Amino acid sequence: TLEDIFLYFKVNSSNHFVPIIDSYNTLVGVIYEKDIKKLSYSQYGMSLAKNINIDNPIQKYMKSTISAEISWSVDKILDIYTLAQKDKTGVFITKDNEYYGFIDTNNLLKLSYFRNLEIARDQNPLTKLPGNNQIEKYIDNIFKNEENKKYHIVYFDFNDFKPFNDTYGFRQGDRAINMFAQILKKELSSKENIFIGHIGGDDFFCGLEEYSFEECFKIIKNIRDIFKLDASSLYNKEDRENGYIKSKDRFGIKREFKLLDVAAAIIEISSLKDKRYFDEILNGAKKSAKNSDIPIGLTLR
Repeated sequence: TLEDIFLYFKVNSSNHFVPIIDSYNTLVGVIYEKDIKKLSYSQYGMSLAKNINIDNPIQKYMKSTISAEISWSVDKILDIYTLAQKDKTGVFITKDNEYYGFIDTNNLLKLSYFRNLEIARDQNPLTKLPGNNQIEKYIDNIFKNEENKKYHIVYFDFNDFKPFNDTYGFRQGDRAINMFAQILKKELSSKENIFIGHIGGDDFFCGLEEYSFEECFKIIKNIRDIFKLDASSLYNKEDRENGYIKSKDRFGIKREFKLLDVAAAIIEISSLKDKRYFDEILNGAKKSAKNSDIPIGLTLR
């Protein structure tokens, strides 16, 4: 009742709003003290609130809220807060759709600050992409997913990168790595529900949520084609015209190597997923991708 609300703010003078829940503990809205202050301090405010015969329900003063589940990631909660158009006092937290608590703006800013520090610590220094810690977290979250969402994860690995590095030097090798990182950012950053990471060296990672295999294949093949074309600019005219370079292999024997391109292994993780077979499936996909002119796809069930 309004009387309860008046008394609440009187007892809890440091609070400026109160969450409203229904009989199932579901968060249904919030009432701000400023919206009922005039009535509560008026001469007949309390009398009106006590009078059950007067139609003055609390719904009249209730506002909608920004809410998030406690199981959601910090990034998702911060995104919800950033995109919210209404009052930004903070974010209400629910647990299994029941009211659980509240995070105010100051603490959200602290969360954002520490999250940015965490990301910066794990960024690859060359490409500024998330590193192995964030990649592992992303994969773990996929296997904890209980919403039966469809995920595809992609592992990229340059073909014949060592001979290129040996011939053209590490600086040019870094240029190739940065070139591929920029292609990933340009082609994927504008799309929704895609995570990009840099495992290290010439190994990259991306995760796609709620895309079909056909969509993933098209996106990844396009990235491969762009890189193969752009990477040719890193060679001198003679090697570019020949379409190969001559360099020593791992056994010290000099032979021909194709110009740089990138292998791509796509793993579809179904709702019947079992992480025990993940490494085995991944290694098989990587090996197959090395010998393929198109991205290789396998399903983990």
